Amino acid sequence: MQNDKQDAKLSYKKTKGYHPNIAFIGRIPVHIENHNGNTPARFEQKETLERCFSNLQKQNITIEHFRGDSASYQADVIEEVEKHVKNFYIRMMDFEDIRQECSKINQWKTVRVNNQTEEVASIFYQPKSFNKAYRIVVTRHKRKDGQIDLLSGSAYNYLGIITNNQHASEQTVIQFYNDRGDSENSNRFLLNDFNLHHLPFLDMNTNTVYMYLMAMCATLFE
Repeated sequence: MQNDKQDAKLSYKKTKGYHPNIAFIGRIPVHIENHNGNTPARFEQKETLERCFSNLQKQNITIEHFRGDSASYQADVIEEVEKHVKNFYIRMMDFEDIRQECSKINQWKTVRVNNQTEEVASIFYQPKSFNKAYRIVVTRHKRKDGQIDLLSGSAYNYLGIITNNQHASEQTVIQFYNDRGDSENSNRFLLNDFNLHHLPFLDMNTNTVYMYLMAMCATLFE
């Protein structure tokens, strides 16, 4: 969240601002924690989610499905999320540790996702530092340069979604995860329609209170 407030820090985008964590149920913001711009996305994800789930449970709100981007691809985060939700779907941040496993897949399915043809498959694999194996839904795309990767022995790029959902088809898992893009629209809803792009105060703490107020207004509006 780019801004020029007096206490704003440089982010990884080399611009000054804040780096809030916001959880949504549909269009409703249900948890906000603000960090300064020099905070990486992976910072204290587990602790943030612990507080988020604790607050939801106090309101008797249970979560069936959780989607998270690659910043949530951490062993302790997934362990924490699994305590509180029925199914989770998280984009894998680093695919190097399973490229060799992908090269062993003998049968790829062709499916249509968002009007595009994709080659997909599932593997069960225990990533490094994880305590158990999970299902990973893999999508592969031919490399434009045709260069063969040394680990997989193939000229493909791979994308993965790690999940504990053992029953949904690959197409369903990918489609559901891709629908996470609507969360970005929810972010824009707060930024544009409720003025988070123009924070009124000079310091982060007071602006965070303003963010809470605007989130409540957005909820009432919905």
